[in-house]
Amino acid sequence: NWLMTGGTFNNTNIAITMNGAGNQDISSTGAFKNLTINKLTGLVTLSSNVTVNGVLNLTAGKISINNSNLTIGNSGSITNASATNYIIAAGTGTLSQQVLAGSNKVFPVGLTNAYTPATITYTASSTTDIMNVRMLNALYLGGLSGDIITNGAVNATWLISENVIGGSDANIILQW
Repeated sequence: NWLMTGGTFNNTNIAITMNGAGNQDISSTGAFKNLTINKLTGLVTLSSNVTVNGVLNLTAGKISINNSNLTIGNSGSITNASATNYIIAAGTGTLSQQVLAGSNKVFPVGLTNAYTPATITYTASSTTDIMNVRMLNALYLGGLSGDIITNGAVNATWLISENVIGGSDANIILQW
């Protein structure tokens, strides 16, 4: 588990690895340079907002953001995401990453038992912005609530937003 109970964590050049058996929790708001998830069993869960300014390395296992936000810094990246190594984004928290004009960014998110990433590609004329992705584990008639649609539908809803409204011209690919 990662818990700061006082003082200041100044992580400028080191890597923190969450490994070992069983569930682990990151319950201190802060910024990591590099964070590695290497869990052959168990799950890493966020209980507070976390920023990774370097590399979030998903070597093995999943990280659940629940109702906290996971921000990848503007020069940061996510590596080794796969159908078994991804970010569970099924709460009110979001995975946030900067998408540059004329480029794309993969948001390796999913539900507890389903890897369902989103890829956002900005056109060259788009404005660089921070994009936020989270998910719901069903398709609701009213968007965020209401009756669940089960016929001809994927059991997932991606909620995608931008930090600065307007200026984004994006193509979005959803995988399930």
